[in-house]
Amino acid sequence: MGTCKHCGITIHDNIKVCPICSHSLEMDGTEENTYPEIFEKLRKKNLSMRIAIAATLVSCILIIILDYHFSAHLDWSVVGIATLIFAAHTMYSFLYQKRRLFSIISGLLFRLAILFIIVDYVIGFYNWSLNYALPGLFILENINLICFVFLDKKNRKSYVYYDIWIVLSNILLLILEAIELIQLKFFVTISIQTSIVVFLCLLIIGGLSARKEFARRWHIRKK
Repeated sequence: MGTCKHCGITIHDNIKVCPICSHSLEMDGTEENTYPEIFEKLRKKNLSMRIAIAATLVSCILIIILDYHFSAHLDWSVVGIATLIFAAHTMYSFLYQKRRLFSIISGLLFRLAILFIIVDYVIGFYNWSLNYALPGLFILENINLICFVFLDKKNRKSYVYYDIWIVLSNILLLILEAIELIQLKFFVTISIQTSIVVFLCLLIIGGLSARKEFARRWHIRKK
């Protein structure tokens, strides 16, 4: 069991870093006799992942067979397989990846955007994935960042880097709007404005350390 002094939380699992801020945990010395328990947890984790992979493979094969038998096309198979792969990869991310929880959730939202686009394409590409889902996921990304800024108070400045990429990623929405793949400008405007407001608030709330982090990332030096 360990304690994160930055976040003020206690972690009961046998990990060395905080899942929120990635700082080292202070161990309380009770882990000496926990090796059998740790091994059992790891064994169960590995077994769960193997079962999930096997179930995903079997389900993919069944989906292809059924789709081909009933429709002679494989359009819906693509949707089913993409959904199963998304679910399996999400499970893997939460079980094994050592990155910050914020990064894992960001990756989840990115994969979700790809899944929505695939589904939209298969059913006829009515552009709902670009008009509604994509801007909505950018807004959710900002909400995700805001939550972790307040949860990880001691490490706020590090989120400036992530927020810069969120702001820059909104350029994709402008490009899609320019080539008329996105027709609803309202949601694009909301997404971009939300990203800019969150970025400015982060610089203000983070104080001098956040502004220094921004300058460091962009190699801005005072003359």
